[in-house]
This record gives sequence, structure tokens and C-alpha cells, in this order.
Amino acid sequence: MDYIELLEKYMQGLTTPEEEKALLDWIQHDGDARSTISAFYEKRWKETPDTGVSAELQYKMLMNIKQNICQHEIENQSTAGRKIVWMNVMKYAAAILATMVVSVFSAYYFYSSESDVKNFVVYADKGQRSNLVLPDGTKVWLNSDSKLEYDNTLRCKRT
Repeated sequence: MDYIELLEKYMQGLTTPEEEKALLDWIQHDGDARSTISAFYEKRWKETPDTGVSAELQYKMLMNIKQNICQHEIENQSTAGRKIVWMNVMKYAAAILATMVVSVFSAYYFYSSESDVKNFVVYADKGQRSNLVLPDGTKVWLNSDSKLEYDNTLRCKRT
């Protein structure tokens, strides 16, 4: 691809977004791109017929162009730096948030599982017998003056 022709097309405002991206990638990633562009425009400058513009004004124009290019590069670097810092902050925030979420759900599970335990007590008074079916299907008979205590996790305690 002839990047100089693409640059000329860009300067005339005739490039597509894909062409602009290709040109920008070339300028950013090819170490010789800037010197090639400078050489091309320096040659072009010398070939341009004298328009009566003073050397001082030409120099000011050139310095203004260079200053604009430098300012653009500084803005791009500071934006990239801010993005990197922001991404690092977001990584740490995500890690802290994930830790907090896991902690909250763990605490909720632990405390809710303890509070959901309900104790049941079945009595058989003196002179009576009692039978019951536990939630797991086990049939239990209680003799006179006895009790059976169990919780909803089906851990039985005899007394």
C-alpha cells in the first residue's frame, strides 16, 4: 500500500474510515513513517513555487504544524496512561467486590442454615404409648413416660 498517496487522499478529506485507520496504524507502528512523511513534505515544500510568503512566516507555519503534532501525541499518551490507571483501579475494585460478595453470601448461608434448624419434641405421658412417622419415613413408637427430640435435619436425641 502506498501510504504517501493515502496521506494525500487524507489531506484532501477523501479517505474512508478504514483507510484512516490503516494510515494511523502505519504512522504509529512503523518507525520510519514519520521520517518518510517529513522527507516527502520537505521535498514538496521545495518544489512549490514561491508564493511571496516570507521565510519568517513559513518558519512560523512549520513550527505551528510541529507544535500541533506534538500536542496531539501528548494528548494520546496521557489518554492512554489514564486508561491504564483506570483499568488497574477497576481490577482491584472488582477483586474487592468479589471478595465482599463471597463473604456476604457465606455469612448468609452459615447463619441462615443455623437459624432454619427447628427442634421437635414428642412426649408420651405416663400410661400412654405414642407412635409417629419422622420426615424421612422412619416409624417410631414411644413407651410410657418418654420423649423423642429431633430437629428438621433428622438428628435424633433420645432422652
